[in-house]
Amino acid sequence: MCDPQRPKTLAEVAREALEAQEEAEEVPSGPLQEYFQKVAKNPIFENGIICIILANCFTLAAFDPGRPTGQVPRPAAPLLSRAKPIPIPLAN
Repeated sequence: MCDPQRPKTLAEVAREALEAQEEAEEVPSGPLQEYFQKVAKNPIFENGIICIILANCFTLAAFDPGRPTGQVPRPAAPLLSRAKPIPIPLAN
């Protein structure tokens, strides 16, 4: 394939690794396994799973386990509403 005296290029190494990976992949043995293999490799499936994970993160962030169901949510920062401004002396 290539001269033994010349070192392999990065492209040749990558091509050989890709060929070895393709040979090592397990071939589905049944129609059901083939179907789920196609579903798992579909980019729409992957993006859908990521969207579900993000929606779950937002749901968990919005959930407050300390508040009973049906109660009005409390303010996010009640202490800041009572804070007084700190006077800062200006240098003349």
